[in-house]
Amino acid sequence: ALVQGAFVMPPDLADTDSVLFYFSMTEAYAKMYLDNVSLKPITRSPDQLVLNGDLESPTLSTVHWDDRTDAAGSVLTLVAPGADGAGHAIRSSGRTSKYQGMGQYLDPGTFAEGQEYEVTARFRLFKNGAAIVCDPNRDSGYDDSCPEITVRTYVGTLAADSHTYPHVGYVADPGTDAVWGTLQGTFFPTPEMLNSYRLFAFVEYPGVGIDVELDDFSIVPYTLDCDNVVKNGDFEVADGRDWDVTPDPGGSPSMTSGAAGSGGSYALLISDRDERTWGVQQNLEMACLDQNGANAQYLLTARFRLSDDNGDTVSCNVNVIHGTDGCPVAALGAEQTTGSRYRDVAAVVGSSDAGGWYEMRGIFEVYDSDLASNVVRLRFKDAAKNVNMAIDDVVMTKLTNPIV
Repeated sequence: ALVQGAFVMPPDLADTDSVLFYFSMTEAYAKMYLDNVSLKPITRSPDQLVLNGDLESPTLSTVHWDDRTDAAGSVLTLVAPGADGAGHAIRSSGRTSKYQGMGQYLDPGTFAEGQEYEVTARFRLFKNGAAIVCDPNRDSGYDDSCPEITVRTYVGTLAADSHTYPHVGYVADPGTDAVWGTLQGTFFPTPEMLNSYRLFAFVEYPGVGIDVELDDFSIVPYTLDCDNVVKNGDFEVADGRDWDVTPDPGGSPSMTSGAAGSGGSYALLISDRDERTWGVQQNLEMACLDQNGANAQYLLTARFRLSDDNGDTVSCNVNVIHGTDGCPVAALGAEQTTGSRYRDVAAVVGSSDAGGWYEMRGIFEVYDSDLASNVVRLRFKDAAKNVNMAIDDVVMTKLTNPIV
């Protein structure tokens, strides 16, 4: 049998004169044979904080992985194939708590204060051997609850530490019975994360008894590109990361074929829209807006397609907005302590192409009041209710030659 693990030395143990390293927990009077015992430092790259995230280590094992130990029962195993039918993945089975799942201990020293990080992973869920597609609108603890990536902090000492649980990764694409789902998120290290003596990044929230498979787990520095203020506007990562349905819950996101002529393969589809105002939105990077300054002018372009539940094209009246047969609009919203205020910033231009795709365009300013807000959002909404809406090729760039 192989015994393995990874840990970060807590301050109180590091300050002692000596530390006893021992093996135990076998049956009483059982003989124990040990060989190839090794204890050595782990070297981590600041460019990739996760070790063996693709489960393709030279030993083809779950080395560097552990299980959240608050609840007993879970077993971690290496399985094949991994994401998209290639390589290997790790499975957590026998889970006795929704908070239980696989994870890794991280070194807080590899995080840099003020640096943003991106976390991604691929996942699948099973119950009694049958694949389950999670519901992004479901609360935690159900059979079809989607997993999330959480970081457990350890502040203080081993004898008296405290914990916080910042959530850093959410479902970007639930996948299908045959296609792996995707978890993704961007985050800045919290003060507790930076001041911890160790961190444990793990997956939680599917219900008790649901087996979780994970692959391609990654935490890397995230570099902000302000040339296009919108993130993942072409959806060529093949999921809806950085976008949220609105309201929450409200509508079902999935991937569909991209707009013809765009050079891409994917677009984001919002179905099950029970109300005209239901749509999709993204919180814009305040750092980009601040960098460009107040009263900067932006050009917003996007493409959209409307369809029924059979996938057939549904047309809209290009001369109408906010109407029962009108075309959708893009709105900019500023969230302040007194509430959120939205204004339309782009609308349809011309007729649809042969595939049913319309072009949306608008020029607008970002005001001082926007920059003073807690959050600035870009929202696509106001297609006729009970009509599915796909968006693609969303670009928001600062005008180098503003219109006077």
